[in-house]
Amino acid sequence: MLVQNKLGKSALALAALSVVLAGCGGNNNNKGADASPSSSASASPSASANASASPSASASESASPSASASDLKEYKLTLYLPGTPPKDEAKVEAEINKYLKEKINATLDLNLVDWGQWDNKMNLAIASRDPMDVIFTAAWNGHATNVAKGAFLPLNDPNGKYGNLLEQYGQDILSSLPEAFLKGAKINGFNYAVPTDKELAEQGGIVYRKDIADELGLTDKLKAVKTIADLDPILAEVKAKKPQMIPLFLRDGDNFNAHYFAKYDYLGDATIEGVILKNAPDTTVMPRFELPRYKETLTVTRDFFKKGLHQQGRSHDAAKRQRRAEEGQRVHDHFGAQARQGRRDGERDRPRRQAGTAGDDGSHRRHERYGRLDARNLYDVRRSRPRDDVHQPAA
Repeated sequence: MLVQNKLGKSALALAALSVVLAGCGGNNNNKGADASPSSSASASPSASANASASPSASASESASPSASASDLKEYKLTLYLPGTPPKDEAKVEAEINKYLKEKINATLDLNLVDWGQWDNKMNLAIASRDPMDVIFTAAWNGHATNVAKGAFLPLNDPNGKYGNLLEQYGQDILSSLPEAFLKGAKINGFNYAVPTDKELAEQGGIVYRKDIADELGLTDKLKAVKTIADLDPILAEVKAKKPQMIPLFLRDGDNFNAHYFAKYDYLGDATIEGVILKNAPDTTVMPRFELPRYKETLTVTRDFFKKGLHQQGRSHDAAKRQRRAEEGQRVHDHFGAQARQGRRDGERDRPRRQAGTAGDDGSHRRHERYGRLDARNLYDVRRSRPRDDVHQPAA
């Protein structure tokens, strides 16, 4: 995502980076910015990616075939990404900069911001127009809102100040990225980020403890689940036979992320109110709060809470969840939890979500393959793969 506060000499530097799109060259001041590892793949997902890396940008020679590092003015590229800095991040960054310095006389200033502070810090930085070239963005992280604020630079506006940057410096992106990604990520006809090349569709579901399901004879019942309400007797049986176990884990304030069940589409950005019904005869945009099916989902979720079928109070606060997830701990006190699973779908003309048998929190996309599961007994974060004794029913 190009941040709309400077565009210029960063072009050649960005062209050599595999995770960003080059800007516009020829200007010796730091009026540059560029496209991010982002984006509408979480409108994806999760694109996203929700974290994500974009396809390769054009090679440096495509930006300036005859230029050598000694001919170029030194440029520092500032990149902001969400996430806890790895132990050896500084060493890796130093090696990257050795390579960039030799090739294009540029350096990379990589800024990793913890997820818990990301929104506040980036909102403040954007509002203050702090210097930054590239920033992570996603449909679920206010991408459309920031575009409306004028925070991001259009990458393919032929009549814009810098012209169509994708055609000038992003030829490899255009040739390697499926058209559906770029088409689906457009806002009013323009791209403001480079989407992640990943799944185009996703479905929600319930991930449950297979060992417990087998022990209690619930496997066939779980396979027959078609609606949220169908989970009621199953969770009640778990509660009765395993009183020490929480039948279902939901994130604080969650209600099965109802669009997975109610079959409505947020049109790319769930932070902006307005949905269309996927199975309606027209494409009228309406607030989800007006939909009877949304109310039904809230009613079922509330009923589960009153029956004690999911956790009570705020005993699983955000700080504990994040710390345990980062440490890769498994907490063996839940039977089921929400998840989502993404998949590639070449038949679709834009990134979309699909309804499944159960929902997903829809807010953090750190583990894209099976969703971010707060029930660590179901997911080994350190290995980023599900446990062997966990099963996800097909949608």
